[in-house]
Amino acid sequence: MPTIRELLKKRLSDKQDVLRATPGILGDISGNVAVPGRPNYVYVRLMGVSGDALAEVYNNRVANLANLPVLVGYDPLQPNLMQVLSTRAISPQVGEDNGNLAVVQPHHLSHEYPTGSDIVWVQLMQFLPFRVFPAGGLNISVYRGVVYTGGAWRKLEETVTHDLSSFVPATEGKACFVLVTLDNTATVTFTKGSEVNLADLAGTDIPAAPAGTALVLAAIRLYAGQTAINESTTNLDIYDLRWPTYNEAQGLQHEAVTLDASADAILGLSGQEISADSQAANKVLAGPTSGAAAAPTFRPLVVADIPAHTLIMSLEDLENVIESGEATGDILYLGDWMEYPGGSESKFNSALLTTASSGTTANLYDGDKTNQWISYSPGPHWTTFAFDRKRFVSKIVITANAGDWITFNYPTDIYVYGSNTGIFGGEETQITHYVPSGLGVYTITFPSPRTGYRYYKVTFGRENNTCRVNELEVYTMTDEAVWVNKTLADAGIAAASHTHSADDITSGIMSQDRLGSGSDGDGTKFLADDQTWKTAVGDSKHAVIGILSGNLIVGSGVIRLYNHFGKALTITAVYAAIGTPPTGQAAIFDINLEGATIFTTQSHRPQIAAGQYEGSASAIDITNWPDGYYITIDVDQIGSGNTGSNATITIVCE
Repeated sequence: MPTIRELLKKRLSDKQDVLRATPGILGDISGNVAVPGRPNYVYVRLMGVSGDALAEVYNNRVANLANLPVLVGYDPLQPNLMQVLSTRAISPQVGEDNGNLAVVQPHHLSHEYPTGSDIVWVQLMQFLPFRVFPAGGLNISVYRGVVYTGGAWRKLEETVTHDLSSFVPATEGKACFVLVTLDNTATVTFTKGSEVNLADLAGTDIPAAPAGTALVLAAIRLYAGQTAINESTTNLDIYDLRWPTYNEAQGLQHEAVTLDASADAILGLSGQEISADSQAANKVLAGPTSGAAAAPTFRPLVVADIPAHTLIMSLEDLENVIESGEATGDILYLGDWMEYPGGSESKFNSALLTTASSGTTANLYDGDKTNQWISYSPGPHWTTFAFDRKRFVSKIVITANAGDWITFNYPTDIYVYGSNTGIFGGEETQITHYVPSGLGVYTITFPSPRTGYRYYKVTFGRENNTCRVNELEVYTMTDEAVWVNKTLADAGIAAASHTHSADDITSGIMSQDRLGSGSDGDGTKFLADDQTWKTAVGDSKHAVIGILSGNLIVGSGVIRLYNHFGKALTITAVYAAIGTPPTGQAAIFDINLEGATIFTTQSHRPQIAAGQYEGSASAIDITNWPDGYYITIDVDQIGSGNTGSNATITIVCE
């Protein structure tokens, strides 16, 4: 049985004057067109050849579209290659609408990415919304479009044309870019970049988008002597910068940043930059001083801002301090030095101050035990030395034989004395008496508890001859300062010594010897700035001041003001003042003594009228303020418009 190829070849083998072809339909009955593994080969259902036979045919002329009517045959230029020659027309039947017989059926899939066999690549510039294109000469047009600016949809209603001739560089050889943008109101704007040499113009010369930009459209190249803006493959002056290449325009992110009233009071705003406003010293960012929650402001601290705490410390709690006696005195002061219990012993290496001696002492403290200190006079031989302050000597080491060729001149008795005056005229204390036994090294120890002295005297007993000593070494104990409790009497401060007549002191420095004695009896003198005593006029008065920082808020007072004057006071008046006055109605305050109002007649309460800065109350119903009792300040009414802020309440007492 002959094959399809043989049958087709026989049919086409006869001599022909025109190209003969066999009709067919692309694809198999399942719609498959491309032959797997054979590039450019397609399935064709041949018509009129032993029925609709299926053939594999070369195709590079028509779209690979299933059921597309085609003609199949041999091209004289390629007589051995059976191929698709073209599409074929189908004549309509009688009564059939020719419009329903499409020569080329829909075949968009063959042009679509990524599976199409003939993909159509589309350039960004082919999209029209907001497209910038030449409009003749130095004009450009922007196609209409719609954009969302972050707060609303904006529309460029129609294509608009703009003249860019004013941006063309005037200097020969210079060029620049002009950035075309759309702002948040859909207005086309232009930003010119820096002028550079035409040969050096690059993308980095495109200027930045201005603030408020919603969309970047294009960059236009302009150069000196230019007469037209071109857009071609060989001369391109328009660089499309629309959506796919730009996504950082400010308008696409958010609307312009604004500050509400509370934030504007503490922050500054410049464009998109937020900064903190400068504030006066000693203020903190905090909520209201009392009452309901409110936006924070910068204000001074009040007592209620500080958490309650108690700090109790005994003298033992103080680091490196030793207590002497109980903490029952009137004052605590840094007193004497005392030996540190368990402290270490060390040689005192600092140069000792030799204050006096019975002979030459140059070699006594030099550390060279071969040199000798020699006193030639008969009688006791001695030396004194002084510390910078009281020291606790633990031992003294005396060398009295090294290199000594006169072997009998050694001390027979050694006495050690201590003094805090350095006089050694009878006030000194004998610390020890040491009896040496021949030449050698004498170690004199002072057992604990030791008494410290600043001055020490060492006496070498040899009544009838000279005395020779090589070296004297002093060892001291660790010590520290002592905090001492004293009564006024212990400290030498007697109350009676400060009872003086005001007339006894007239001017100058108030030293003790200028103070007189007794009293002038009237009790009304005071020391004025000119260093003279003046007579007071009128009765003594006291003022207690309460401060209500920030905006006034209706509520009970929480800050307690105690009477610490040591006596009962009589309240005579209450004054109110305010930094920002209330509006709409008066601000009214109340004073509570131990939680109860002193204005039992509420109309007597102090108030500041609307628009005024001060007010007062003098009709006080409860005037007695006992010693140790506290008062609080309530805010009973605030302004209905402006509440009023930063009020000061002054309570005057006698």
